[in-house]
Amino acid sequence: MAEAGLRVIITQDERVEHDVTVHGSQVLIGSGGHCDVRLGPDLLAPEQIRLSCEERQVWVTTLARSPAVLLDGRPFSSGAVGANDALGVGRLVIRVVAWQEEVVTSSGHKRWIPLVLLLTALSALAVVGGLSRKVAARSALPEPPGSPFADDSTAPSCPEVTTAAADVAGGDLWREAVDHRERSPFYPKDGLEAVRAFETAAACFRHAGNASSADEARVQASLLRAQLEKSFHVHHVRLSHSIDQHDFATSKVEVAILRGFLAGRDHPYAAWLDNMQRWLEVTQGKGH
Repeated sequence: MAEAGLRVIITQDERVEHDVTVHGSQVLIGSGGHCDVRLGPDLLAPEQIRLSCEERQVWVTTLARSPAVLLDGRPFSSGAVGANDALGVGRLVIRVVAWQEEVVTSSGHKRWIPLVLLLTALSALAVVGGLSRKVAARSALPEPPGSPFADDSTAPSCPEVTTAAADVAGGDLWREAVDHRERSPFYPKDGLEAVRAFETAAACFRHAGNASSADEARVQASLLRAQLEKSFHVHHVRLSHSIDQHDFATSKVEVAILRGFLAGRDHPYAAWLDNMQRWLEVTQGKGH
């Protein structure tokens, strides 16, 4: 298994002010007392930047518009950054490096279980538990949908008619989207709702003639959509790997995350996850 985390290096006027290593995949930077990396309110907003790490890739999300966060001298909202990239916030320069350390288990190896054995047990439980025979009979982990977003070719439209009301609605939807986005690392469904809110806010701003705000909302929706689709794929790979490794504690975590992405979706993969969760709840309770 491996332990992962983030190293955050913050310099001010070319002096290193903070060099912090955090175990885990999320880091919050700001002046608030709850932040993982905290500086004075004269330097940062209460919540300035959220960092996340997936498969050694660092993602940065700007949570406050002031002071502005810059990358290569240009305003930066969210996206992936590399080890050589430097974020600027006023007089501060922030660099982030993802790290991963391999850890050997006490037994020195992992016990393998053929996937067909797991699926046979899952099918047996499905029959006993009265689950769908169609899903129970599957002989392999089904392919996930191409995207956690439901297939919907209809672009969102603004619910308001007048330009004044549309501009107000755009601002309300923007704030709603930001609130959902802040919870999205913990609740994937919030991420999906944030994208929809950003897209609808863009439609309202466009209807109100506020082109700059419409473009910003559209960019935020696009960036978050790409990040969520990548995260969805990563968690699917982790689930498949954990099943092969008989690491059912990890499987249980990944199933819960993936079910959050697909809440309410009618898809064979979502049905398989529901069955898998029930199987894990039974087997984990029996010490397997």
